[in-house]
Amino acid sequence: MSKRTDTDNIALKEENNIVFLNEVISSFNDTSKRLEDSYRKLKKEISSLKKQLEAKNRELEKNLKEKERLSCFLQNIMESLPLGVVVLDSKGRVKLVNNILKDITGLDLAGKDISPLLEILSIEFKELSVLKEKEVDFIKKDREMQHLRATFSSLKDEKGRDKEKIIIVEDKTLFKKLEIQSHRDKKLKAMGEMALQIAHEIRNPLGSIELFASILRRELYNNDDLRRIVERIITSVKSLDYIISSLLLFTKTQSPVFKRIRIHKLLRDFCEYLQPLVKEKGIVILQNYTKDNPMIRGDEALIRQVFLNLALNAIQAMPKGGVLSISTNVLKPKADDKWWIEIIFKDTGTGIPKENLQKIFHPFFTTKEKGTGLGLAIVHNIIESHKGTIEVESKEGKGTAFAISLPIIKKEGAYEKRPYTCC
Repeated sequence: MSKRTDTDNIALKEENNIVFLNEVISSFNDTSKRLEDSYRKLKKEISSLKKQLEAKNRELEKNLKEKERLSCFLQNIMESLPLGVVVLDSKGRVKLVNNILKDITGLDLAGKDISPLLEILSIEFKELSVLKEKEVDFIKKDREMQHLRATFSSLKDEKGRDKEKIIIVEDKTLFKKLEIQSHRDKKLKAMGEMALQIAHEIRNPLGSIELFASILRRELYNNDDLRRIVERIITSVKSLDYIISSLLLFTKTQSPVFKRIRIHKLLRDFCEYLQPLVKEKGIVILQNYTKDNPMIRGDEALIRQVFLNLALNAIQAMPKGGVLSISTNVLKPKADDKWWIEIIFKDTGTGIPKENLQKIFHPFFTTKEKGTGLGLAIVHNIIESHKGTIEVESKEGKGTAFAISLPIIKKEGAYEKRPYTCC
C-alpha cells in the first residue's frame, strides 16, 4: 500500500472540516428553529398575558370607580343627615367626618385629632369602648347654649377587637327647649285652673263688700275720719278686683284671630308708638332686623300685647335710662323643617337674679311692689297659642334678653342666623 501524500491529507482534513461545518450549521439551524418556535410561543404567551393584564386593569379601574362611587354615595348620605358623624381609627385619628358636625359644634376635625370633641363631651378616648350614649350642654363661640346627645359604637375586626369607632352627635337644643316649655305649659295650665276657681269664689263677696262700703260711705258724709277708712276699703277692693280681672285674663283660653303679619312692619310701628315713653325715661331704642321680610300667621293685637309687656319690663328695669335693642334672626334648626323668626328684646337694665330666672313665667311671681306677677305668664300663654317659644337670658347689673321664636309661613330670600347675647 502506497503512502498518502500531503495533498491527500490536506483533502481529507478539508473534507472533515466541511462535514463538521455542516453539522454545526445543521445544529445552528435546529437551534434557531427551536428559538424561533420558543419566541413565537413566548410572543403568544405575552400577548395572552397582555390581554389578561388589560382585562385585570379594566376590572381594577371598574372596581376603583365603584369604590369611589360608593365613597361619594356614603359621603352624600352623611352630609344629608341632620347628625354630626365622625369615624376614628383605633388610635383616635379622624378618618371620616361630615360638615354637619362643624355646624353643630363649631369644630373642624377633618384630618385632625378628636380631642376637642371629647373635651366638649367631657369624656376620655378609652370611654368610647364602654359608653353608649351621653347628653351634655355646652356654649359655642357665639355664646349660644346648646344641648347635645352623642351616641357611640365600634366596628370590630375578625378577632373581635375594636377596629374603628363611630361618634354620632345630635343637636337636641330645640327639642330640649320644647320639652321645657311643655313642662311649663302643663304647670301653668294646672295653676290656671286652680286660679280660675279661686277668682270666681272671691269675686262675688268682693262685689258685696264694695257695694256695702259704697253705701256706708254715703251714710258717713259728715264723719271724715270714718269716711276715709271706708274709701281705703273701697280702693283695696278695686285693687283686688283688678288683680282678679288680670287673673281671669291669664286663665282665659286664648283664641287668636289669625291673619298674615309682616313682623318687621309690626315692630317698626310698635317702636314708633313707644318713642314718646322711652324718650321721657332717657331710653334709646335700637332696631336691627334681618334684610328679609318674613311673614307669620298670628293675632296682631295679641302679638302687640306681648311686645308691650316686654318693653314695659325693660323700661322698668332701666330707671336711669339705657338702651332697648329690638332685633330679629331667621333660623332653621337642622332637626326641624320649619323656618322660624326670632324676635329679641334686650335691655341694659338691672338684670334678673339667677335664682328667679326659672320663676318669672309663673303666675303671681313678681319682684315689684305693685305688680300682679301675671304679665309674663300672659305673654307665655299668647306665644304658646301661636305655636312659638319664649326664652330668657339675664345677668345681674348688665341686662336681660327675651327671645321669642315664631314659625314663618312665607320665606323670602336666604337667611343667616346672627348670634345674640344678653349683655
